[in-house]
Amino acid sequence: MSVTEQTCTNQNHCTTYLSCHDWTNGWQDILRNSSLYIPQKDRQPSSAIPIPGRNETLISLTDKTYIAKNKSLTVLKGNSEETGFLDYGCSSRSLKQLGCFGTYKFPLVSLSCALFPLESPDHSIWLNPLDIVEVSEQAGFSYITMAHGPGIVTSLRKRSIQKNAENALLVLAVHRKDHSWNTSDLSVPMDYLSLSPSPFTHAIAKRPLLRRFPIPEQTLSKTLSKERMIAHFLKLDRYIAFDQLNYQTLAEMLTDF
Repeated sequence: MSVTEQTCTNQNHCTTYLSCHDWTNGWQDILRNSSLYIPQKDRQPSSAIPIPGRNETLISLTDKTYIAKNKSLTVLKGNSEETGFLDYGCSSRSLKQLGCFGTYKFPLVSLSCALFPLESPDHSIWLNPLDIVEVSEQAGFSYITMAHGPGIVTSLRKRSIQKNAENALLVLAVHRKDHSWNTSDLSVPMDYLSLSPSPFTHAIAKRPLLRRFPIPEQTLSKTLSKERMIAHFLKLDRYIAFDQLNYQTLAEMLTDF
C-alpha cells in the first residue's frame, strides 16, 4: 500500500495518520518522542501499531506513545498480567465455538476494554474501539481518528472496520455482563459500554448488533473455563502417558465428563 502521509485538522485538533506498511516523516517525528514501553497496571492501550519494516510496535496510551520490542500481538499477550487480558488462544477458540462472534479477527478482551486487529492478528494494528473518534474514507483509503495517539490510514473499507469494532464491543459487553453483580437494570449490550460522544459511537449505536445479547448469561464464561482446562491439560502432555492426547480427544473427554 502506498499512501501519502496526511495531517488533518478537525475543530483545531491535528492528527497525524500512520500506515503500518509505509515509512513516513510522521513515523520519524512520533518515534523520536516515544519512550520504551513498560506495561502499567490498569492502563489499557488505545492502539498498537506495527512499526514499518521492524518487529516492533508503537503503543499509544492516554499520555503519550511508547515503543515495544516485539510484534503487536506478542506485546499485548505478554502483558496480560498487567492489562488483565484473557488468554487469547482460549478466548478465540471460545468465541469461535459459540458461533455468534465471527470466525476471524477475534478481539483481545479484559473487563476494562477490548482491542481488535485490522488484519491478521500476529503483527496487525490493534485498536481500542472505545477510543475511536471517527472513521472516514478518502481516495480509496480509510482514516481512523483516535482519542489518544496518532490516527491510522488503511486500505480496509470503513464498513469492515466498523463491523470488527462492533463485534469487539459486543464481546466486551458479554464479558462484563458475565462478571456483573447486578444485571437487573442492564438489558442490552449498550448498557455495559461507556461510550464517549463521537461521530463513531453515534454511528455504531444505531447498529442492531449492540441491541441484544446473542447468548445467555454466563455462556461465554463457562466456555472460557472449559478452554482454560483443556489448555492446562495439554501443557501437561509431557507428564501424561496418553499417546492419543490432543485438543479434540481432550475436549470430547471433558464434554462426556
